[in-house]
Amino acid sequence: GSPNPLHFPLRIMLEPSSICNLECLMCPNPDPLINKGIMAPEVFDSIKTTFPYIKEIAIVGTGEPFLNPHLMEFLEACKANNLSLRIYTNGTLLNEATIQRLVSLGVDYLTLSVDSAKSTLFEKLRFPASYETFVENLRLLNECKKKQSKDYPRLWLNMVVHNLSIAGIADMVSFAAMHHAEKLTLTLLNKGEYCDPQIDFPQEADTFIAFLRAIPLARKLGINMSFPKLLSNKYPSQFQQFKPNYLRQYLYLSSIYTSQVSLLRQIWDRAVFKYECYSCRHFSSLAGKVLQAVPFFPKDRLKLKLYHPSPLEYLFIQFDGSVTTCCNSREPIYGNVLEQSILSL
Repeated sequence: GSPNPLHFPLRIMLEPSSICNLECLMCPNPDPLINKGIMAPEVFDSIKTTFPYIKEIAIVGTGEPFLNPHLMEFLEACKANNLSLRIYTNGTLLNEATIQRLVSLGVDYLTLSVDSAKSTLFEKLRFPASYETFVENLRLLNECKKKQSKDYPRLWLNMVVHNLSIAGIADMVSFAAMHHAEKLTLTLLNKGEYCDPQIDFPQEADTFIAFLRAIPLARKLGINMSFPKLLSNKYPSQFQQFKPNYLRQYLYLSSIYTSQVSLLRQIWDRAVFKYECYSCRHFSSLAGKVLQAVPFFPKDRLKLKLYHPSPLEYLFIQFDGSVTTCCNSREPIYGNVLEQSILSL
């Protein structure tokens, strides 16, 4: 039978490609244990049965999604089914035509990986990427949104924090503001044996100081920031997720909506990060109070922990159809969508 919507994940993460066009110094992609390939259309078709039960598709993985020649077809199918769509990319394969299609489709979020606002370090870390091309793609995105009078896709930036990038966090905040990004996510290095020897964990004291220095600038420029959970768990008072625009973006800073259930339902339907929305550890108490007033709020989801993925939170579909819950560890494997219906998994 059909799954109970409260028991089926609201988000599915798809890996269109585990192959990448870059050789980033801090990336685990060279690991020979990671199978390399491109997602075939039949793998994508096999997950369409989940569309009535999910809210979001996240395009993510260990490779660059725009290497998949079928990616636009996948995106169009998702939007045809009114799914929220989030794409994670290194941004180097974008061009004007592709950006125009992303804006026209109404892709909700575009997260670009960038580890330095300085051209020399950017190109060193993300070889053989061109800093000039990357910045030009940001300009084209903002220009296209303006021409089409669109607010979407929202632009987020992701920065890997390590010994070579730690000093540039404040510069990245300014870079984010300059290019109209809404959020800067700081991700602590996930060091593996296949990282370049030059790359190492930053000193904790350096990280602490760099983050604290960046927060006032982010507040001044209105840039949302999120910090590595390892640090925010250890120092919760300093490094709770800092989101100055959160209420403005999702609840429009108005308490009158607490009595307007129909409007709150629209907000609920568009709030793709529902788990985070209901986590007091991540978000403001006011947002939590407003959302908890909604009668259709699924109270049983409050207990889920984002940093311990489970099949109730989201599923990750690898390029070959293998199903797991994490794009980092890629295990345990629950099955393969080419061999078994994803709804039965």
